[in-house]
Amino acid sequence: MSIKVTAVSFSFAKAMDENRNGSCGFCRVILNGVITINRVRVIKKDADYIVQMPVTPCRSVEENAIKSVVQITDRETMSEIETAVLKEYNEILKNTKVYSKKPSRNNNQTKTYK
Repeated sequence: MSIKVTAVSFSFAKAMDENRNGSCGFCRVILNGVITINRVRVIKKDADYIVQMPVTPCRSVEENAIKSVVQITDRETMSEIETAVLKEYNEILKNTKVYSKKPSRNNNQTKTYK
């Protein structure tokens, strides 16, 4: 079975100054029209933008430790998710510096990929 990104919907995105790093967007990714991953994050690190799956604080010896909520074990699927998320992030920010919308329960406002 092939896993494909069928929709990406951002709830928040912002442009980052070239000398700033950090979180710059959150979105929902839908796979094969049946699996939803919420709180996927876009992070700017130096000159690169990376996609991070949802994480949660971890009770650990280390301060600020986190653990993954969702793990994509197939590199091809993760690459497809990264490509779709970053494509949508860049598309949203073409005409604005900050984008925000209330999340909806329906998928009418999501960008669909084929």
